[in-house]
Amino acid sequence: MKRYSITDVHRAYPNDKALDERHNQWPIYYLFRRLSFYITPFFLNIGLSATAVTLVSLSIALVMPLAAILDQPWHGAYWVAVLGFIFVILDCVDGDMARTAGRSSALGAYLDFIVDIIYRLMFYLALGILVERQAAEGTFLFGHGVPMALFAVVAALMARASRLYRERESGRIETHAQSNTGKYSLPDRIFSFFSGIDYLFPLFLLIAYPVGGLNYLLLGIVVYSLLDFSTTQFSILKHLIKIPVSQS
Repeated sequence: MKRYSITDVHRAYPNDKALDERHNQWPIYYLFRRLSFYITPFFLNIGLSATAVTLVSLSIALVMPLAAILDQPWHGAYWVAVLGFIFVILDCVDGDMARTAGRSSALGAYLDFIVDIIYRLMFYLALGILVERQAAEGTFLFGHGVPMALFAVVAALMARASRLYRERESGRIETHAQSNTGKYSLPDRIFSFFSGIDYLFPLFLLIAYPVGGLNYLLLGIVVYSLLDFSTTQFSILKHLIKIPVSQS
């Protein structure tokens, strides 16, 4: 059986994907992807498949609300944050594995997509539970943590669905053209900077929890999700206005 190295993993990371991640998912490019390069060879060399790693990621996502429920006395917020970090790293690892081993498939890509949606739902739900358990009666989010978290995740997923619609309609012509040249307008750079921040939510949780700031973190995420949805609609309309509309 072939032994894989970090060099093999890095070589399989295509330049257009690197440019796209650097612009649209900068925390992935600068942090999580680089960590995944060191972890991927281990999983490949023990014979694990990319799908198996994706399923491990799914189990991690599903555990997060339980960790939040057990916040006291086990400090579940720290567990949720750590699990969130691990999930994002493994989300990079399974893609690295598929590319390096030459086993990319439509089924694997779809499974990865669904698990990513589940992760976002579970993380937001876990944060809502943590707010409910930490908030004292009289604080501004007392009794509203879970509903607000679910509202935020709905807005985030609607923004994600809108971007997928744009990709389907435009064939990602503009995105690929920009990624290949690395040239973006200032508004695009600002939009992309903020759109990638959600990958750092586990870090924000680590910071907010010990200082009693979960209320403000959740409120900030709600505002962020609404802005993400709104700016996504503006970006889509700006690009689709020049593309013939297809109706189903």
